[in-house]
Amino acid sequence: MSFGTIKEDSVVVKKFAFTNMGEKNLVIVDVSVTCGCTFPTFPIQPIPPKGTGEIEVKYTAKNKFGPQKPVITVITNSEPRVKKLILEGWVEQIPGGVKN
Repeated sequence: MSFGTIKEDSVVVKKFAFTNMGEKNLVIVDVSVTCGCTFPTFPIQPIPPKGTGEIEVKYTAKNKFGPQKPVITVITNSEPRVKKLILEGWVEQIPGGVKN
């Protein structure tokens, strides 16, 4: 999912919506990220069959610039157990901002 182009030190929130297409409750066991700049929020209650949910991801571009592509790894009780969500975009450096 793209967050487009944002300024350094900006914060953006994106939501990954999903539907449980299985026949059993879907449980999100764990969510991990590749960057300390990415903060996911996810449902802790089981999602019933045909039920919907969302994983909200807050990305903080503090001291970041250029192309960004944090990966959010979701572990569930379904098959496949591991799913990867990718958030990508471009962070414009602000004058006097961080030097890479």
